[in-house]
Amino acid sequence: MKDAYDGYGVKSVRRSLALFDNRTRVRLRDEINCSSASTIYWFAHTKADIAISADGKTATLTQNGKKLIAQIASPDGAKFTQMDAKPLSSSPNPSGQDANAGIRKLVIKLTKTT
Repeated sequence: MKDAYDGYGVKSVRRSLALFDNRTRVRLRDEINCSSASTIYWFAHTKADIAISADGKTATLTQNGKKLIAQIASPDGAKFTQMDAKPLSSSPNPSGQDANAGIRKLVIKLTKTT
């Protein structure tokens, strides 16, 4: 995954995935180490309806009568938000890219973090 972060001061990137509780739960862990304090985004694109808890630590995604519950384990200051599935102003946006109609982004944004 590190190639996606070239030029952004990222020293290392690691993703791990584990299934547990009889394959009813998944843990996705992304570790990103930066050489200086940075703003880091994590996105999950979805057609599901997104409901975020008052503390921002839990997001419930609902689609076709099924639910997926996402929880942030760490870091302490991380919170879920949501936004349209459009590129950030700092992201590439090549012509001909799909408009992502009906798609939302589940978002975690960390600032001043290494």
